[in-house]
Amino acid sequence: MLRNGVAVPPCSSGDGSTTPDPCIAKREALPDGDFRFSVRTSAASTWGLAFTGASLSGEVTFQGRGNSGDARWAVSLSVTYLQTNSSTVVATATVTTSNTGQFAVGAMTPGPYDVVVKYPQGLSRKALALSFTAGSATQHSFGVQRTGDVDNNDLVDIVDFSRLRAAFGGATTCANTSPMPNPCADLDANGLVDIVDFSLLRSNFGQSGPT
Repeated sequence: MLRNGVAVPPCSSGDGSTTPDPCIAKREALPDGDFRFSVRTSAASTWGLAFTGASLSGEVTFQGRGNSGDARWAVSLSVTYLQTNSSTVVATATVTTSNTGQFAVGAMTPGPYDVVVKYPQGLSRKALALSFTAGSATQHSFGVQRTGDVDNNDLVDIVDFSRLRAAFGGATTCANTSPMPNPCADLDANGLVDIVDFSLLRSNFGQSGPT
């Protein structure tokens, strides 16, 4: 809570007095997710709220795109926050990973969430019940993004194989374009759809996310 842009401290006395002036006497979390503040003050003022959000500091690795530090590790990644043990989406974000697979997402309401991460050619990864605290970053490694999802539907199946076969032998920049076009069969992002891409797809054929 802010008064004229300055943070208001909690009341230091339990006798109902305004000490200090102004001060916050009570904070309540309401059933609908809102918050109610009771403030004691002796003067009219301009009041406001300041939100201290939680953040995520994450990391992923990539199958078929070389080793950490390779420029091909810098990709667009979707991040989805879900209510725990539910498919209800609370928030989404799109970030770009570093060439070591690291990423950050800020300004999230504190609380526990299931978090799903996915890049367009990979099978999504899900972390259960991550705890987010105001003013701090929750750190989590989401593991390997297994590749082969040519059409970005979180499933490696015959449709992906058919799209790869149709593009086989061709040059393309799709895997290094942002946002990545759909479909994109260049799974190792080397600019060519070849036997390496086929082998990568085959290694995860029949698999789906999140894992």
